[in-house]
Amino acid sequence: LKSDDLKTMGFVLSGMLLMLILFTLVNYALTRKKEFFYYIAYALPTFFLVFFYASTRNYSGSFTCFFNGYLDLFLLITGSVYYLVFSRHFLNTRIKHKRLDKIFKAAEWFLLGLLLVFTLVHYLTGWYLIESFFENAMKFIVLGIGIIFIIAAFKQKERLMIYLAIGSA
Repeated sequence: LKSDDLKTMGFVLSGMLLMLILFTLVNYALTRKKEFFYYIAYALPTFFLVFFYASTRNYSGSFTCFFNGYLDLFLLITGSVYYLVFSRHFLNTRIKHKRLDKIFKAAEWFLLGLLLVFTLVHYLTGWYLIESFFENAMKFIVLGIGIIFIIAAFKQKERLMIYLAIGSA
């Protein structure tokens, strides 16, 4: 794909995410269910990640450097943590899937801890190799949690869990 095509796809995807956020916001306002709030908290960083990626494509500048150097990973991890929180509440894992609940809670805290360490290393040191290690570790953990979730969903054969797993894939 050409760069302009990728940029257009990014804007279309971010527009779809924005419509989904607005729809979920209305549902949250009407029902006050926590699941909708957590889904919005997941979808907003994802929207900004896609939108900023499309906006900064083929541009240089201070915001592009900030986005590519720090903000993209921050948005990815923040969105992933909120997706785990959303999934736990939506599927009621505390009662229905206790092992998955423990894995998701541990992953949430571990990712937030790694993000804090990454932030400190990024802004307070010049240790690029350690920063790169933490960045890659977080990405592999998010990928691993997604794979665990997909496997668990197809083992449980619960319809809602399978829908979320397909969405995660």
